[in-house]
Amino acid sequence: MAETLTRVAHALQPLSVEELAEAVAILRGERGVDERFRFVQIALKEPAKAAVLAAEAKGVGGEIEREARAVLIDRSERVTIEAVVSLSRGGVTSWESVTEGQPPFTFDEMLGCEKVVREHPEFREAMRRRGITDMELVWVDPWTAGAYDDETDHAHRRLARGLVWVRDGADDDNGYAHPVENVILTFDLNDGKILRLQDFGVVHVPMEEGNFGPEDVGPLRTDLKPLE
Repeated sequence: MAETLTRVAHALQPLSVEELAEAVAILRGERGVDERFRFVQIALKEPAKAAVLAAEAKGVGGEIEREARAVLIDRSERVTIEAVVSLSRGGVTSWESVTEGQPPFTFDEMLGCEKVVREHPEFREAMRRRGITDMELVWVDPWTAGAYDDETDHAHRRLARGLVWVRDGADDDNGYAHPVENVILTFDLNDGKILRLQDFGVVHVPMEEGNFGPEDVGPLRTDLKPLE
């Protein structure tokens, strides 16, 4: 890869849409990133302060090497990858496995978890025992699960704890006002399946309204100073 520089308005400006697409294309081409990988994040790898100051000294933005830092999940190998892509030189300059911890949840993981859980027979039965039969009203949010003594391979699994709420039927109802307690889900985000579903007994689901729109709480204040 030849040493090249890129002219930008400022050395710290975020990656453009074109740069993001280029970084993905480079990763797919050089590292065989395919459907088994999940992209968690791609963002500017900020250059060193000395490089930023040197670029500014040359004019508006100046010329500087543009790099992207990417975080990916290899779902087959159950490993997180941190990669650095040089957009100026058009190649991957770093590719490292992360052995500890997990990257944040992605939106598609959250939606996938909810979809699978809603269709699971044991979960549907647990909801039926609470008088809930319309699964479209049920919310399942994955939260970090932590580690447990009886799950010895937790370090290699991307686990989530599924917390459950239900809407009262209205599209704009705040489902978080209606928690469904005592249903404990452990979900594997890589495999897309429930590992454990525990029901510790039916608890009353509060159905009091908890919405916070203007029509729910009354007129907005008019005596606030403008934000400048």
